[in-house]
Amino acid sequence: MLYRLSWSPPTLYAGTLWDDHYAALLNLVFAVPGWPNLPVRYVDPDGRKLGKWQYNLRTAYRKGRLGQPHIGALEALTGWEWNRQEAEWNDALQALKDLKGTRSDWPNLPYKFVDGDGRKLGVWIGMQRKLRKQGVLHASRERALARLKGWKWKMPAGAAAVKFRAALPPPAFEARP
Repeated sequence: MLYRLSWSPPTLYAGTLWDDHYAALLNLVFAVPGWPNLPVRYVDPDGRKLGKWQYNLRTAYRKGRLGQPHIGALEALTGWEWNRQEAEWNDALQALKDLKGTRSDWPNLPYKFVDGDGRKLGVWIGMQRKLRKQGVLHASRERALARLKGWKWKMPAGAAAVKFRAALPPPAFEARP
């Protein structure tokens, strides 16, 4: 006699798994920086892979496979983004704008500059310049940066020299007069 076993893993957006993960996401509201947009590798204290869960939800949304009730529940979360990369770019631009008036080298910050939230704005600025030079920076992003008063597409000479000196190893001995 043959027995047929029918088993399929639970889907990420139905029933108790959805409810469990969504409730866990809500409980993190003040505990995790960047909430509700978690890093893909984020695992909560109970072992739930909430970052991967969110990634799968975004993928299902892009493919038109996420139900309207779940879309509505996620969009009700203040700060939820369907396109995480776009949101991160906009956050970095806003962080740069927020620094206006606080630094004499704004908006052309040194490569190693890190803001108060730990965001590596100097690296981000360098990446935008590099992407433009390669011809792959989206036109809307290029315009947004060009609108910043004082923005320069080429790294100022002084900043390049500082970056170069920082990369040099310390001298092996000191010269004596």
